[in-house]
Amino acid sequence: MRDFEKELNPLHGVDDPEMRARMAREFGLGEEMALSGDFGHGDGSEVALNAAIYGHDPDSHLGGVLQNENLIADEKAWRETVLAEKVRAAQFLTRKEVEALYDATTFLNQEKGLTWTALITIAYQPLGITDSDEAAKLLTAFLDEGAKFMRRTGNEFHWIYVHERSDERGLHTHVLAHMPPKMREKFRGWARDGKRSFFRRRCPYVRPGAVDFVMKEPKTRSSKMQWQNDRVSYLTKGLDPQVLARDPADGKMKPVLDLLKQKSHYRRPAGVVPFKVRCGGSRTVWRSAQAEVAAEGMPILSAFREEAWSYLYIDGPELEWPLKEHEVRRSERERRDMTASFETPVGPD
Repeated sequence: MRDFEKELNPLHGVDDPEMRARMAREFGLGEEMALSGDFGHGDGSEVALNAAIYGHDPDSHLGGVLQNENLIADEKAWRETVLAEKVRAAQFLTRKEVEALYDATTFLNQEKGLTWTALITIAYQPLGITDSDEAAKLLTAFLDEGAKFMRRTGNEFHWIYVHERSDERGLHTHVLAHMPPKMREKFRGWARDGKRSFFRRRCPYVRPGAVDFVMKEPKTRSSKMQWQNDRVSYLTKGLDPQVLARDPADGKMKPVLDLLKQKSHYRRPAGVVPFKVRCGGSRTVWRSAQAEVAAEGMPILSAFREEAWSYLYIDGPELEWPLKEHEVRRSERERRDMTASFETPVGPD
């Protein structure tokens, strides 16, 4: 196997032929992997399907398409380059994904007047979960049942998440949530610590470090925003370092990680994950919620989309602007309500 495949191939470390064949199709690598001869061994249905679609090996794949040997060699070289870039990019978050996470965060601040106060990390292998489908089902159940638990106590459950894979934790998910102070211990007990807690009921076992909770409730508005921005910076640490944007200070194109002043010890690949969707958020803060307020004529201000990088620093001079914007939005809604009440027609006595 070529060196770049050893380092970057999302199928590296996946030994089961059926899983390799299936993942190759799901990652859009079937044609490239057929050209490399990296899958096609085995007698299962997934391997047979790939053989029918792509061929068993490079010759069977290209033999009926290209007749000239030089053309075949050039095609193989070009496809190897494409594969190398695909598998490299698969390790990182895209700009679009990071923008979505920042927009959900600023929506929570501007529209709800709240900040993220809890970081929950779920590592699947220490929970006895090794299948990616089971991991996805576990996360979905945790978020859905967590929302129901919060609603029973009169609270909404706001969250965003990012899937990662690392040498230390393996496949894991970071969930950043808003947790009211009175709910911190109750939620921890419901999720992990109680005898009948969620993860104890749902998983084969719960080993130390499987589910980690870090909950903070800073007292000042500035400290709330600082803790939140640091955690969002941590969640987005896997942004592709090749994603560039223009520095408003000197007009030069620079890595977005540098423009955000991302901490150097945070930066690392997010890792290849077996999911088509790497990140998401609750319906209360994600795209549909943002579209609703935009339809009201009150769209959120997106510092990331507008490339106002200094407004996203962990401890910059404009740190509190989203919560100040919340006060402006609240006043505007009150003004609109008052105007609407005056304009309501009054019937005859």
